[in-house]
Amino acid sequence: MREFDKVFGVITAGINDSYQAGIWRGIVSKTEESGTGLVSFLGSRINSPHPDENNSNIVYSLVGKNQIDGLIIISSAISTYVEPDQLARLLEPWSDIPRVSLGLAIPGIPSVTVEGRKAIGSIVKHLIHDHKRRCFGLISGPRYHEESRLRMKSFYEFLESEGIPTASVPWIEGDFNTESGRQCVSALLDSEAEIDALFCLNDNMALGAMEELISRGYRVPEDISIFGFDGIAEAQFFNPPLTTVRQPLFEMGAKAVEMLFQQLEGKPLSNIRLSCSPLIGESCGCKSHERPFGDGDFAISSKSRTYTESEINQLKKTVLEGREQDLLELLSESLGSSLQSPSAIQSLQSMLFAAQKELLLSAGASDRDRMAGISDLIARGVSYLNRQMVFSLSSRRLKEYEQNSVTRSFGAYISEAFDKDSILNRVKEGLSLIGYSEGYMGIMSGWGEENRQNRDRWELFHLSEEVRYLNSFDGGIRQLPDALHEAWGRSRCVIKPLVSESDIFGIIILPVKTDDPGFYDIISKQIASTLKGYHLMEQVKQHERGLEAEVEKRTGELIRTNTKLQSEVELRTRLERDLIEISNETMNRIGQDLHDDLCQHLAGISMLTKVLGNSLPEGSAASDTVEKIANMLGDSIERARNISRGLVTIGLAENDFVATIDSLIESLKKSSGLPISLIVGNKFSIEKGDRRIQLYRIIQEALSNAIKHSGCSRIVVDMGMIKARTGHRPSADLPAPGFYVRIEDDGVGFVKPAKSSGMGLQIMEYRAEKACMSLDFQKTKGGGTTVLCTAIC
Repeated sequence: MREFDKVFGVITAGINDSYQAGIWRGIVSKTEESGTGLVSFLGSRINSPHPDENNSNIVYSLVGKNQIDGLIIISSAISTYVEPDQLARLLEPWSDIPRVSLGLAIPGIPSVTVEGRKAIGSIVKHLIHDHKRRCFGLISGPRYHEESRLRMKSFYEFLESEGIPTASVPWIEGDFNTESGRQCVSALLDSEAEIDALFCLNDNMALGAMEELISRGYRVPEDISIFGFDGIAEAQFFNPPLTTVRQPLFEMGAKAVEMLFQQLEGKPLSNIRLSCSPLIGESCGCKSHERPFGDGDFAISSKSRTYTESEINQLKKTVLEGREQDLLELLSESLGSSLQSPSAIQSLQSMLFAAQKELLLSAGASDRDRMAGISDLIARGVSYLNRQMVFSLSSRRLKEYEQNSVTRSFGAYISEAFDKDSILNRVKEGLSLIGYSEGYMGIMSGWGEENRQNRDRWELFHLSEEVRYLNSFDGGIRQLPDALHEAWGRSRCVIKPLVSESDIFGIIILPVKTDDPGFYDIISKQIASTLKGYHLMEQVKQHERGLEAEVEKRTGELIRTNTKLQSEVELRTRLERDLIEISNETMNRIGQDLHDDLCQHLAGISMLTKVLGNSLPEGSAASDTVEKIANMLGDSIERARNISRGLVTIGLAENDFVATIDSLIESLKKSSGLPISLIVGNKFSIEKGDRRIQLYRIIQEALSNAIKHSGCSRIVVDMGMIKARTGHRPSADLPAPGFYVRIEDDGVGFVKPAKSSGMGLQIMEYRAEKACMSLDFQKTKGGGTTVLCTAIC
């Protein structure tokens, strides 16, 4: 990069929109003309609520007062969310070098601002008188933005002067972005405010508002007229073209450079206020052949050329004399190098219409031939300019297509890299494809919350014929100005932060190019996105390594825990099995003892009682008593035998299961006095073995619970087989062949709790599980309880 004796700096919130790009081009042009270096620091709006914008502002920390000889601040762009006095305090670190504020008057700083009051008034009057608009609405900028306040004040003054009370004007606050224009006009429409004209305090909001109105079925300008402020190029390519107040953006930038030189030379200095002009499009209601143009300020090209009165008079003379060829040559000469500038073409068209109006008035209504000649020649001139406009727009679209294609190629090319070296090489090669022979990249080591402690380390690389590592340094962003100054020297370059959403990854430094300033923003976002992918990949790898170590650790712990758990499960299973076996053995032993000991002993007593009864006189009181004792002993023996049969399961695994259940039921019927019926389906069978014992105990416990707790009047035991449908295999909704046992009573009903607290239920469930059976407790519709046990054979 070439070195210059003097270098100026520019602080602005990017140059990817026409407003900032127009001012920046004026600065670039004037510094080129004066042989001055220029370093542009492209950040964003200060104190923005958007994280990506706040992170972009890290670039302002790179403005080293020892590396620049003067500083231009595009204050109107960066101060959307701050007051002028707050901005003045933020700019104090550079108070000992020449400074100029653009767009806003900042206390203590020389400024270049615009006077838009007269142009706003011209458009307001035009809408009221020429298009009969009376119901105005307003979309403002932030209420603390000084330029927004001045524009609002002018707007209200002219409404009041035309008899329209400002209290009736619906007002919504925007933030100068296109999206806020959409949102604000939606709010106005939803409020059902009556409006037929809308003033947006900048063109971006006006374009967003027009898009939203059209999408909601409103016609612009038939239903609602719209006008903006700025005069950006995009506004004239919209359909309909926007009526707006045009700022002399190029001239503002050039004047700022002149003011820096005046300060360096010690010359007296005063603030500069440039005049704006109305630009009548079609969004107000005018058609292209009807557009008025005000006060002789006919054409402002991309470099702010103004046509002189002698040039205008020459054009009028050519028209009056009917010299078509001379008129076309004059128009071509007026366009000159601005042949591809739509604004220059539009200005010439406006000048032609204004000349036509003046010449027709001077001709008089009686001289029809002369009037026809003037109109015909003006029409030919307009037709010529229309053709130039088509060429201009076609050229612009072709250039945009080529630029978009190149940008997409650049983004696709660098996105394939996933390590730092390949990213740097691909960025270097991609930049050369779009015309940058060299550049610099500063990469920050840490990003994201978990790497906050690494943000102080930076690496700097030179991207030229090869990627060359320059140095690395600690100390954070504040150490960058000196380090970067060694890289960029005293040259002409643009410094753009590499930001993706809420993360910043570094900066890129590229030479100045004015053909498409938006390239810087696109390129930086694509590089930042690629770096984010690289950092995410590194983070994933780091997490993978950490996870592998953690998994290895946890796996060891799980193996040890699983081994211990398996031992505990095996122990519990063994204890549960032993408990059931002990319970069975205990019940068998008690039953056996009842049968073999107690019953025999009672039988012996019964025999002795009978012998005693026979020895007593028949009919005596003693004889009757002894007989009662004998009967009671017989009943006790029978009960003991029934209890014994219920407790003893020896032989049950081999003997007839149905007969055993029938015997149990008969015993319970006698002891309880309740009617208990047994229903056995055809071919009911249950395989021999432990399952019989467990099912027997379940039935026994269920019957005992029904007798003791249900208050029922009857009990039914139903045993049968579950059969598969003929010709079909068992499926998920069709049980496989097996058996069921249902014990049903008509008592008070019972619903099994989520967690059983009684031992009886828990033991029943355990027995069912041990025997691979399912057990279910249901409350029947008519009252009562059903215990259902099923098993697959």
